[in-house]
Amino acid sequence: HEQHMGFERLQTVLQDVLGISLSEGGAVAILERAGAAVQAEAEAIGERVRQSAVIGSDETSARVNGHNWWEWVFVSAAGVYHLIVPSRGQDVIEAFMRTVQAQVWESDCWKAQLNAPAAVHQLCLSHQVRNLQGLIDDRPRLRWAAELQDLFRSAIHLGHRREELTERGFQRR
Repeated sequence: HEQHMGFERLQTVLQDVLGISLSEGGAVAILERAGAAVQAEAEAIGERVRQSAVIGSDETSARVNGHNWWEWVFVSAAGVYHLIVPSRGQDVIEAFMRTVQAQVWESDCWKAQLNAPAAVHQLCLSHQVRNLQGLIDDRPRLRWAAELQDLFRSAIHLGHRREELTERGFQRR
């Protein structure tokens, strides 16, 4: 479990619960030291993700000093790498991937991700299920949208069962 809190609330909790007095500057110094201490491991995780055959990515807005930035996540079987930057563009993916190309890139339909360096692109089925739900909510009589949503949910479920099925059984389903 984790609790996200601003500096003022952190100071109050530390004082009220633990009897510890900590200035905002002290909290910033702790975070900076912790960040520096884990930087090498963060870079190693990024490299393992970058070298993976299959990479998934997504981005969402994040507030940084009162401005909209973007929190990117790059996911593979080897790890998860987060990056918060002021850009939502292709430049972020290019900077992360450097000269490496994935075999498969999984993402939503955001143009920057559809242009990621990969031999094959796979649309994230969970995003498609969500987008179809919006269409179904707006136009409930669109039968094909509900049927396609059911098909995507079945594919997701099948993917979760892949390890327990034989290759032939998986291909048949």
